[in-house]
Amino acid sequence: MKSVVNELDFASSETVPSEVEAAWPGWQELHPELRVVEAGGLRAWLKQVPGEESDRVLCVLARRASEQGDDDHDARAALVWALLPGAGCLASRYRHLPNSNFMVAEQLWIQASQFPWRTTSKVAANVLAKVRNEVLREIGASTRPDPAERLNASATQYVDTWRSHIAPAEPTGADELHDLLDHAVDTQVITPWDGALLLVAVDVGYDASWALKRDSCLGGFTGNAFSALVAQRLGCSARTVRRRIHRAVRALRDSLPHLLDEIRDAA
Repeated sequence: MKSVVNELDFASSETVPSEVEAAWPGWQELHPELRVVEAGGLRAWLKQVPGEESDRVLCVLARRASEQGDDDHDARAALVWALLPGAGCLASRYRHLPNSNFMVAEQLWIQASQFPWRTTSKVAANVLAKVRNEVLREIGASTRPDPAERLNASATQYVDTWRSHIAPAEPTGADELHDLLDHAVDTQVITPWDGALLLVAVDVGYDASWALKRDSCLGGFTGNAFSALVAQRLGCSARTVRRRIHRAVRALRDSLPHLLDEIRDAA
């Protein structure tokens, strides 16, 4: 089965497309916002900087990529390539569906082409959220709860690791987990990549509960055996998984009261 990268006809998931690298210096002359990073280091840079800083760069790419902006094919490729890690996590999450990689790749390209840059910021969070919603719509599923019932079973079992002081409510564990992570991404408490990582970790926990040591840190989610399984799913190192889960959960815990108030206000 093809990966999201293959479906988009990119030569590599790690190397920036050649057309983007060639176009980048010209874009930098036109857009000072892009001068903070070179094309080849874009994705690594996005992971390291605050959301406000990364969004300034992504907003430039989104405007150039949009059909209502410059309709620049190379900028569209740059934006899509920058968001590939999050898209790959989404495709992995819906891997039980036929053609999941194709659907995610198709929607990622479409949303990069149609991003409403005049009125919307938080490019990564909004593009990936739109991709997720459109994939669910395409398969005829509501966006709540997640179509993968396994996520609900797993989230119900493990969500208390992150939300220990939330009283039981009518929404399912999957609903609550999605609400929390989606809102945390929207408010830039965590990155889209980290939100997707936590969901993948929950899904892996369903398949590999044997690897979780419940009496250890974070319910076993940062244990060596478990993080290695998550890393294998995502194509990164176990050390990266452990570090990012620690950081994401710490950010969620620090912001939890404020996030919950906002979610309840919006309900």
